[in-house]
Amino acid sequence: MDDLEYVTRVIEEFMGAPFPVNYVGLLYHAPVRFGGTNYGTHMTIRPITYVSDEDVAKRLAKLTMAHEVAHYYWRGNAQWVDEGAADFTMVIVGSKPGPPALLYNSPCTLMRTIAELEEADVPYYSQCNYSLGERLFFDLYEELREEHFRQGFLALYLNSIDENSRGISHVTQAFGDKASNVIARWYDGSEPYNLTRFDDRPVDPDLSALAGSKR
Repeated sequence: MDDLEYVTRVIEEFMGAPFPVNYVGLLYHAPVRFGGTNYGTHMTIRPITYVSDEDVAKRLAKLTMAHEVAHYYWRGNAQWVDEGAADFTMVIVGSKPGPPALLYNSPCTLMRTIAELEEADVPYYSQCNYSLGERLFFDLYEELREEHFRQGFLALYLNSIDENSRGISHVTQAFGDKASNVIARWYDGSEPYNLTRFDDRPVDPDLSALAGSKR
């Protein structure tokens, strides 16, 4: 419960907007299909049983909480917006305090751009919604730096309260002209990837053992 309170406060501070609800309910050890689910009224999180290190399991549980708590803000938009924003928020929580922000999921292997993702009409739980959405927001964060990114992130959230199914046009509007190259890079691939910030570190260096095997 301390972790849940910590995650909620970090996310509310980062968003710069009052938490959307006055009650956060967490059901732990509940049987759920995915790692966690936010139902709007409460969340369920599956036990972390596939890692051998207890400290890593606790960290993964906190990150899962962060993703689901973020969905109190991010819901009702294009799926890649909601899942990408929730995964990006998980990155922010994972970087406080201590290590620099790192991506937490594997790349999408089926398609390169969000435009391809929209055209394919994949299921909402497709990994590509998480992966491509997270990478767009992470790249915007790296490009714009925290202050300007947070302004755009907040604008996107506030606009989404009034109108659902928000997608790329609303992201472009919220982040402005300075973000156009990044958005083009991830949406339709019309801009090249920025390799000057290439990082060959592991996605998460703390995850040394999954299901008993080293990676």
